[in-house]
Amino acid sequence: MLAPVVPSVSGRLEAGAQAARDDGPHEAFRLMNNDGAIKHLGRSYFTKWLYFASALEGPDDAAAAPILDDKIAGWLDREAKFSLDRTTASYARYLELLACWGERYGRTRVQVEKAIFKLATGRG
Repeated sequence: MLAPVVPSVSGRLEAGAQAARDDGPHEAFRLMNNDGAIKHLGRSYFTKWLYFASALEGPDDAAAAPILDDKIAGWLDREAKFSLDRTTASYARYLELLACWGERYGRTRVQVEKAIFKLATGRG
């Protein structure tokens, strides 16, 4: 037997996508992590949704919302001593870090996030 889909899920996903496009990654994360939260759709998954919904100019779009999953958070903690919890404030710090690391080399936040993912997993 299939579990019913909660009617508010599609609206919350759409609101998150719209916030990512209109207001940027920080505001979209705030929404999906708080008022627009979906049960069992945590940071690792809703940031993937926000990325795919906001990468309108291509996979390395400077305006796209970077993914923050447990592999990336773990690598940052181990290798850079940069701990992130699951709060919106931590995601804001993460965005700042990605921008800082990418600025010197002309890389977008998403390009830096992808490089970290590759280092963390050997994939990418």
